[in-house]
Amino acid sequence: TIWAADQHEGALSATRTNATRAAVDSRIETHHYPLAQLPKLSTSDESILVLTNPPYGERLGADLATLYRQLGAWVTQQARPTDLALVAPEEKWVRATGLPMEHCSPAIDHGGLSVRLYSSRPFAMFAGW
Repeated sequence: TIWAADQHEGALSATRTNATRAAVDSRIETHHYPLAQLPKLSTSDESILVLTNPPYGERLGADLATLYRQLGAWVTQQARPTDLALVAPEEKWVRATGLPMEHCSPAIDHGGLSVRLYSSRPFAMFAGW
């Protein structure tokens, strides 16, 4: 099961629409939470992978350092081993999580910004990029 959360209902609506279109809607749960209110994940799996495309601040003007620190703190508070992978345009935001992370993809264009995928556990499929 994929557990999806966002603070914006529009993003969750798009997730549900895309999941239905891809015929995977029965495997995705959507939840309306801001990051600061995310609950601990309860799972019987041995580990968890959190994949996120957090805000970059280009259009939000948000306090990104706080947001990324909250993300790192939430990951470390999980009951199970939790790996984090995230998309970001600047390494400084990745470092703000406080987690040991490294880029594991080449820079790609994403909505007019150059971004990379960073991960706390390198993915073999990106080795050598």
